[in-house]
Amino acid sequence: MEYDRDGDFGRVRLIAHSPSVLARRLYYCVQSAGWHFCNDRYHIERETGNDNCLLLCTIGGRGVLEYGGSIYQLQPGSVALVAPGCPHSYRTPKGGQWEFYWLHFSGSGSEKFAEYIRQKNCGVLSGAVAEACRDNIQRILDLKIQRETDFETIASELIAVMLHQLVAVIPEEMADQNEAVAKVLEFIHSSYKGHIDLEMMAKAAFISRSHLVKLFEATTGYTPYEYLLKYRISRAKELLLSSRIPVGEIALAVGFSYAGNFVSTFKRMEGITPAKYRRQYHTM
Repeated sequence: MEYDRDGDFGRVRLIAHSPSVLARRLYYCVQSAGWHFCNDRYHIERETGNDNCLLLCTIGGRGVLEYGGSIYQLQPGSVALVAPGCPHSYRTPKGGQWEFYWLHFSGSGSEKFAEYIRQKNCGVLSGAVAEACRDNIQRILDLKIQRETDFETIASELIAVMLHQLVAVIPEEMADQNEAVAKVLEFIHSSYKGHIDLEMMAKAAFISRSHLVKLFEATTGYTPYEYLLKYRISRAKELLLSSRIPVGEIALAVGFSYAGNFVSTFKRMEGITPAKYRRQYHTM
């Protein structure tokens, strides 16, 4: 089911999907997704929560989310992940407008992702991860509207990418407690396309290399170099899914010195080569 219409609370573009038996057993499953441009009559309240996870990606105006005992102002460039079974409500503030994408999804382990993010940062993030989620939800809408035969497989992969990107973001409260880690993350995110070594990361945080390794791993669960590779591969996956840039050029664009190293690292971390990953999931 899909429709695009104007209503009492504003404009909506919506798709709904009934997952196959195979998808329910093995995949992350889209239940419904859409785009809203809402006036202040829009108000959703779920006293017992959802049966599935909910992503809200704000791109314009402002929304208000009440969730987990807190109230959040959802500004453009933010993404909220609401766990199943958790009471919540969201609305457009009085006199305002709110434009956002949303996705209801389920799948093995999805509720654990949502709970982890809720516990670490109350489920609301901002920055590049929000833009990536927005783009991936739009791709899911496009795939369904185009009646892509591999919709369930591709949508499952896109949901998995979003969940892993959300988990990879370091919670604000942890970064606040570990200023050095926050500085290293900022350095990696802004400089990953070029050469980075442990000495450079330590200098960015004004601490020794040995102290950085211990502090970073205690905070993130990764060594600095492991996180750098993970971040580069994540950026590479986005380029593989969203462009026709040759694999060798993508390797250089995300900071690998040569394509062979990129391909071997990608296969080790993802279990598949970049070229095969693109063939399986690319739809442009």
